[in-house]
Amino acid sequence: MPEEPVAFPTASVRDGPVAGVTVVRVVGELDAGTSDDVLAVVLAEAERVPVGLVLDLAGVTFFGSAGTTLLVRARRATGRRGAGFAVVAAHGAVLKTVQVTELDKALAVCPDLDRAVAAVLDPASR
Repeated sequence: MPEEPVAFPTASVRDGPVAGVTVVRVVGELDAGTSDDVLAVVLAEAERVPVGLVLDLAGVTFFGSAGTTLLVRARRATGRRGAGFAVVAAHGAVLKTVQVTELDKALAVCPDLDRAVAAVLDPASR
């Protein structure tokens, strides 16, 4: 039996494969009615990371304007600390939205976690 899609987003935090890099993995739908809890987790993590933050959105099934706001606020928060920031968005709603809004020109948007971590370690992502 196939898994039911997750409507309400969940955010899980873990250490990345490189010391000082935190990964926040989001699963579900990100829109104006559901993103506040995820934004709180992302901003809290962005304020404490020493090297950088990867926001893994590969499991996001809907990405509205609240999602773009989340990306901008996360980037600002990491930038204030001098930390790197990258997004995992390989396909679907997230990638389409960041391309249409041209956020992919301002953010490191990567197809997988390994490339996102490498982008966070690149001084240009700060």
